[in-house]
Amino acid sequence: IGGKEGRTILHSLVRRGEMTRLRIEINNNTGHPFTNVQVQPQPPTGIRVTRTYTDNVPPPLFFDLPFLYAETITDAGRGVYYFDLVVSDTYTGTWGEVITFPIAFSADGAPEDFRLPPVQLGLDDGGGAYRTYGRARTLVLTDSIPTYVTVLSAALVTADDVTALGEVTNNADRAPLFAAFTRTLPVTGTAPGELTFGLPAEVQTRLYTPGEDVVYLAVKGTMTPPYPGPNLANYGAAITYRDEQGGQWRDTSESLTVEAGGAIVHTEYTCLSAEPPARGTPNSGEGGGDPTTCLLQAGEDTPVTLRVTLYNAGDYVAQNLTTTLTLPAGISVTGTTPPAEVQGQTLLWYGLGDLAPGSLKVVELEAIVSLNAAGQLARRAEPLFVPVIRRTDGQFVDAFTQRAIQTQVGGEYRLPVAGGVPSSVYLPLIFKDYLFAPDLLIAGLRLTPARPVAGDPVTVTVQIANRGRLAIPSGQTFWLDIYLDPNPAPTVAGQRWADLSDYGIGFEITDGLPAGGEKTLTFRGVYTYAQYSNWPGYIPTPGDHTLYAFVDSWNGPADADGLFTEADEANNIASLRFSVTGSPRGVALPAGTYPLR
Repeated sequence: IGGKEGRTILHSLVRRGEMTRLRIEINNNTGHPFTNVQVQPQPPTGIRVTRTYTDNVPPPLFFDLPFLYAETITDAGRGVYYFDLVVSDTYTGTWGEVITFPIAFSADGAPEDFRLPPVQLGLDDGGGAYRTYGRARTLVLTDSIPTYVTVLSAALVTADDVTALGEVTNNADRAPLFAAFTRTLPVTGTAPGELTFGLPAEVQTRLYTPGEDVVYLAVKGTMTPPYPGPNLANYGAAITYRDEQGGQWRDTSESLTVEAGGAIVHTEYTCLSAEPPARGTPNSGEGGGDPTTCLLQAGEDTPVTLRVTLYNAGDYVAQNLTTTLTLPAGISVTGTTPPAEVQGQTLLWYGLGDLAPGSLKVVELEAIVSLNAAGQLARRAEPLFVPVIRRTDGQFVDAFTQRAIQTQVGGEYRLPVAGGVPSSVYLPLIFKDYLFAPDLLIAGLRLTPARPVAGDPVTVTVQIANRGRLAIPSGQTFWLDIYLDPNPAPTVAGQRWADLSDYGIGFEITDGLPAGGEKTLTFRGVYTYAQYSNWPGYIPTPGDHTLYAFVDSWNGPADADGLFTEADEANNIASLRFSVTGSPRGVALPAGTYPLR
């Protein structure tokens, strides 16, 4: 009974309403096969037993899969059987002791005296306490969204409505479903930021019991993903309320990431040459596209050759691409490659074909730039740099949505003037990808219950996030340390919990974390990564305590930044102050020597 399953710790000692798992393994070494094997635990009334890991879902011990629920066990073979055990509120037996109940077994070919040993299950009375439910008071639901998401409407819906929405695959079919929702809710702050839903009184104050009383909200909005691939659509909702004793509670959801597909066309400009008549030799900008190598001459007509490169940065084909280039007055076009339709200061390239993801197409134009003696273009006061392209527009069919897209794909392009009128030009200072690295932070730290009793089980929940530009791939490990009442408090990496406190948890995270992603870790009981931890599963003494969580806490004792160099190292640490009631209870775990990680 019990054990560790992923990050979930299951116990052989349970309280009212809690679940644990029973694994039964039968090894046949009798010399005869067992057939028609039947295995069924027989707990007392009030303890519900359910077979788990059906429908080809792999069990936590993967090598159990070929033997799962075997009805025939060959000689020297085995069978494995998993069951969930839940102690319900209707259990009327004795609490505070270990109970036993049999496992019914039958099989053809099994020895007559073969019996499975009984199940032993501890029932914790919680020191005489039991779980009860009260009404929520002044419940407030908020949500946090990115700048490129806008909420349009919200409504209370039923479970059947949720199912119907999930079965629809396009927005056109969802529209009549949303139109039919009659219990609409006011939403304040629909611009980017934090939203608040105007919940009716019966939702704000009601009795919520687990799995039985559920309220569903359907929210309709629009999203303009900034780039293809994974995009955060929702930073997470938060719910706050007071219980009947006046205690303030808050819980948050995980973030929501959606996959954005489609064609995204961008433009790059290059000056290939500028040939002032007075010099007779071209200034080449080939290869780098640096406009400072293509000098225009004040008071002269300068022939220039410009290249426009269109590329698809999306993940779907841009079909039937057409490009429009707009030039300022004072630019005279003398030639284009491939041939373009010239309409005044507008050039149109039709029939450029399809642009696959990651591919590019190139058009070129030859033109004469006419400047006056002051280095100005057509009576425009252009200080030192003259615009030779105003903008580039593109029109194509997005293969992902099958929609016609018409949008600007390139901005203005300028070339420098030799001998122009000097003037002051103020340019923005731009840092581009100045730190392409992960940025880990503690997004949430919670203790449940919030006001524990000394010696009673507690659950520690830590939410970590990666707000950096670089994902942490699976297999690249980093550490999370949790400290109870450290002295002194941790300030930099390289300080394990065992260096600063008597109780704590060291947890190695191995499954990575994408850029913009979040991960929630839950710790219960004494078996939490025991090799690196000393955690009793409860707070032994009453009074005021402080819990610290530190992500990327260890890369050796001499590394104060941890494994990753991050834009913000200070947000790797979070703390939680709380009070414990009752009297000292429980047995303190002995301090030990923990292996260097």
